[in-house]
Amino acid sequence: MSLLELKNISKSYLINSKEKLEVLQDISFTVEDGQFVTFFGPNGCGKTTLLNLIAGLIKPDNGIIKVNSKENKGNIGYVFQNYDESLFPWEKNIDNISFPLRLKGFSFKESRKKVLKFIEELDLIVNTESYPYQVADKSN
Repeated sequence: MSLLELKNISKSYLINSKEKLEVLQDISFTVEDGQFVTFFGPNGCGKTTLLNLIAGLIKPDNGIIKVNSKENKGNIGYVFQNYDESLFPWEKNIDNISFPLRLKGFSFKESRKKVLKFIEELDLIVNTESYPYQVADKSN
């Protein structure tokens, strides 16, 4: 069973009422369990569009995306390149991490509990009770 499968994905955007910009054309690939995949290329080549399609944030013009051999229902998330602009600065780190669970109907308490368990299982070091600005990389 493949983890992720894209078949004949195409996506274009309207430039104006008469013109379309074709960003992706007939893209197909499969990601198997345990594989590590990287998308790279110059600005404007369609990397973000591809990720937005996989995450279900936008719909393809053509083709199908499957996750675990089922049609994608938008259950994939990712962190944007400028993650500091994607987080809620007024929310603690644990609440930023648990936000997608709350969107899926988990209670505030239940989502926090699941996140803490996940962090422990992965043996991550996360200051869950601080705010994003308190742990931001200051080296830049």
